[in-house]
Amino acid sequence: MESSHRHIEFLFIDRDGCGRCSGTEEHLLAAIDQAREELATRGVTTSLESVHVTDAQTAMERRLISSPTVRVNGRDIAGALLESQCEADSCKCGDGTPIDCRVWEWKGRTYDVPPVEMLVARILEPTGPALSERDDVLPQNLARYFSDGDDAGCCAPTVAATCCAPADKVACCGDEGDACSCK
Repeated sequence: MESSHRHIEFLFIDRDGCGRCSGTEEHLLAAIDQAREELATRGVTTSLESVHVTDAQTAMERRLISSPTVRVNGRDIAGALLESQCEADSCKCGDGTPIDCRVWEWKGRTYDVPPVEMLVARILEPTGPALSERDDVLPQNLARYFSDGDDAGCCAPTVAATCCAPADKVACCGDEGDACSCK
């Protein structure tokens, strides 16, 4: 049975300076407009929640795995997690190191910004993995971004205890043994 509502989440780290985030938002708004009429004929409503993720805690709470992320009813519509180095100045760690931002795959091609056609299809028929009940783990890429310029990677004080899955912890660097580097 089809859900009578599509809750669409748009999570991003910087839509003002990052073309991938701003482009994804622009295409998402166009896709929602295109899909809304088809969904209405099915008796399905839509809502959009835009979340500017500004810190590691919010990233973990919202289970952000890459920026930008679009979810429909809790499903990440990108499918596989693909990333490449972002060229935007806003997508750099405090030390100037670029981070990787989301890359979208659609019909055998990759895009820095998801095509409107892809977004419409995924809004109409949500596919992709649902949020899991896994521990809140901040991916290393985002841990570096939110490390406030500390070049210690996962050993950054603000994210040290949460950035690595237990199986990925290889070397601890804190007095308490809770700040570790990742594989």
